[in-house]
Amino acid sequence: MENNYQNLQYTDDEKAVAYVKAIIKAVDMTHQVAEKSKIKSKKAREAIETKDKEFMWNTLQEYLHDYKEFINTTNTMRTCSVGMDFYNQVTVTEIERQLKIMIGVIYDYEAKHCLHNEAIKQCLKKLLKASGVFTDKEIELLLL
Repeated sequence: MENNYQNLQYTDDEKAVAYVKAIIKAVDMTHQVAEKSKIKSKKAREAIETKDKEFMWNTLQEYLHDYKEFINTTNTMRTCSVGMDFYNQVTVTEIERQLKIMIGVIYDYEAKHCLHNEAIKQCLKKLLKASGVFTDKEIELLLL
């Protein structure tokens, strides 16, 4: 394995999880880009099912490479470089958690790049408001 790994770093763990759950639900509810998002996130779901640390890690690295720029423009998470020591210490459970968050990132990316994303935006706004985790200002920033 290379020594240039990446890892998700959350500014607020609860908000990151709430956001990805809401974006997946909003996309599924609007049916605009759900199928495309499911296809693009298939490998992550398959990796989670294996419970194979190396396969899960390598899959996470592929997604982080592909979506790094998009992730780093969000207000809730960033990618950061980690070394072999981190990989040796990280648990399968944490990698699984990050893969699940990556699935949400994929849905978010597809929703924001959809030509008809206004319906998704309105649905997401309603879900984020209902979560009680975000302020109105945070919701507006997330919907940019």
